[in-house]
Amino acid sequence: MIDHDLKTARFNLALLIGLVTFYPQVLRATPTFDTSEQSTACSKGTSPIMIGIHWSPRHPSVKSPRDKGKVVLSDDRSWINAHLHQANLLFAPVGVCFIAQEAGHLSDSDGIMKTRSQRTALGHGKRLKRGRIDLFIVNRLDDVDRKGEEIRGVHWRDPQARERRRWIILSRIARPKVLAHELGHYFGLPHSRYAQSIMNKRPRSHPPMSQRGFVRQEYQIMKKSWQRMIHSGHLSILK
Repeated sequence: MIDHDLKTARFNLALLIGLVTFYPQVLRATPTFDTSEQSTACSKGTSPIMIGIHWSPRHPSVKSPRDKGKVVLSDDRSWINAHLHQANLLFAPVGVCFIAQEAGHLSDSDGIMKTRSQRTALGHGKRLKRGRIDLFIVNRLDDVDRKGEEIRGVHWRDPQARERRRWIILSRIARPKVLAHELGHYFGLPHSRYAQSIMNKRPRSHPPMSQRGFVRQEYQIMKKSWQRMIHSGHLSILK
C-alpha cells in the first residue's frame, strides 16, 4: 500500500510539473477574444462574420515581424489583433467585419507546414465549421513551389472539395496586411498588377505599404463573392 501511494504521489507530482511547464505556453499561444467587444468595434453598416482561429504552440525560434530592423508585434495577441484591425479597415467597403474566436489547438508538428499534404490535412477531421472562415496559425509555412523558401500566408483549398472546403494558413512572421491579402483570395480575388493593391505581390517602393489596400475593381468582385457565400450558407452573419 505504501509503495502504491508513493508511486501515485510521484505520478501526481510529475503531472503537476508538466502542467506548470506546458500550460502557460499554451496560454501564451492562444489569446482570448471578447466577441461582444469586437462586435461593438465593427464599422457602421458592416455585418459580423466569424473567423475561427486554430493555434499551433508558439516556438521560441519564431522570428517576429520587423519594421526598420526593430521587432514589432512580438506576442500573439498584439500580432493577431493587428491583422484583424487591418482586415476590418480594408473590408469595411465590402460590408464585412471579422470577429475572432478560438477554434482549437494544433500539435507541434502542425506548426511546421512543409508540404501540400500537410496543408490539406489541417482541414480534415472536424476542424472546419460551416458559416465561418477557419484560420490556422503556424510557426513556419514553406513555399511548396520553391524549395528552401518561406511564405507568410496562403488561402488553401481541399483538392477534393475546392469550393466547399477552404481555409487560410498564416505564419507568425506575417506582417499585418497578410491576413487581408489571403482574405482577398477567400473573397474571390486573384493576384493583380494594380500598384495600389495588396494583391500585387511584385516588389515595389511606391505606394508605401501604409497606403496599399484594394482597388475599386477588386471591391466589386469581393462584394459579389460575399453575396454568393451568404446566399449559399458558406458564410453566416453573426446574430
